[in-house]
Amino acid sequence: MTLVRYQPCAKPGCPTIVERGLCLEHRRKERRASDKRTGRIRGSRWAAIRREVFKRSPLCQDGRVCGGKASAVEVDHIKPLFDGGHATNLDNLQGICSACHLEKSAEEQRGQQDYRRKLNGG
Repeated sequence: MTLVRYQPCAKPGCPTIVERGLCLEHRRKERRASDKRTGRIRGSRWAAIRREVFKRSPLCQDGRVCGGKASAVEVDHIKPLFDGGHATNLDNLQGICSACHLEKSAEEQRGQQDYRRKLNGG
């Protein structure tokens, strides 16, 4: 039997006890702040955009893993948000399969880490 160690929320001064990290209230606040910074939307407005993306591109538009033959099941930002890509502009969105999305995101993260290392003189 694994014992769970509870601890205070990671937000300084918050007395809420959690298994790890932030309490629900502070996770929500951080998510809203992040959404505001990136222009990301959620809910019914995002659902409508997703439907339009999948209508335009029912098959994977990336193809680096599937060769463009798999069904698009995720919406991908062609130019990543961290690189200045627009969150909701249909010209920056594409339908993509899960395998290609995972590989593309990993490549983008490696590129972002390399860029940060160069900025820090490494």
